[in-house]
Amino acid sequence: MQATTARSCQECSTELLEGARFCRSCGASVQPPPQCPKCSSPVPADARFCGGCGAKLVGARPAAEAPEAPAAPTVAPSAVPAFVPTPESLVPPPVKKPGNNIGSNVLLFVAFLLVMVVVIYEMNKDAPKTVSPFEGGPPMAAPQGGAPPAAGGAEGAPAGDVPSGDPISGKIVVADGLNGAGSGTMFVILRNQGMPNKGPPLAVKKVIVSSFPAEFTLGPGDLMMQGMPFSGPFDIYVRLDGDGDPMTKAPGDLVNALPKSGVAPGATNVEVVLDQRL
Repeated sequence: MQATTARSCQECSTELLEGARFCRSCGASVQPPPQCPKCSSPVPADARFCGGCGAKLVGARPAAEAPEAPAAPTVAPSAVPAFVPTPESLVPPPVKKPGNNIGSNVLLFVAFLLVMVVVIYEMNKDAPKTVSPFEGGPPMAAPQGGAPPAAGGAEGAPAGDVPSGDPISGKIVVADGLNGAGSGTMFVILRNQGMPNKGPPLAVKKVIVSSFPAEFTLGPGDLMMQGMPFSGPFDIYVRLDGDGDPMTKAPGDLVNALPKSGVAPGATNVEVVLDQRL
């Protein structure tokens, strides 16, 4: 431990250690620095004030000057709009119910549909009636003089509109082992060769049979769409239908498993065998 001297702090009377420049108790300066901290003038060893600027060199330290805070910007009262919330402003606006608009739109749509139905009816009420292609068209009115329609023409259409091509004729037989094939409704279906057995056929003939073999004839007058070419070669499919509905196939119907293929227009003695029961 360093030896003490007779010197003591002039601020708090605490004994000073030898060579100390500051009091160990209060921090007061007890020995001037060799150079003034303010003006940098040389300081004698026994000086208590600076001879250049008069700054105090010995004694209690002056309190540190706090940096001056920047002044807050002033805002003119008119620049900030005054808004005081009221109870009315805190209440959310009422939710609008969309029921009235939806009802009006539905009524307008229904009225539009009714108008369209009436217009379509008025436009088509005098048009010729469409008949099922499986039932055949209505009988064509005989020309003046009672002459029958030209042979080979499409039923219900002028002979000049019938596509060229001679009709196909033949017979339908039932394979051995398929018992129970009696009377019923038979559909003879014609498709272009290589076309799958799906979608609308080229021509269809409905034949009511009472026994087998059953004769059939299929020509341009049996086309599903008049004006299509009847040029072949064709595939022939046959179905003995139990319910008489050409759009359905029911268990028990008799069909030919493979089509009679490569049939040309004008072919005769064509034989199709019903060899499969659905």
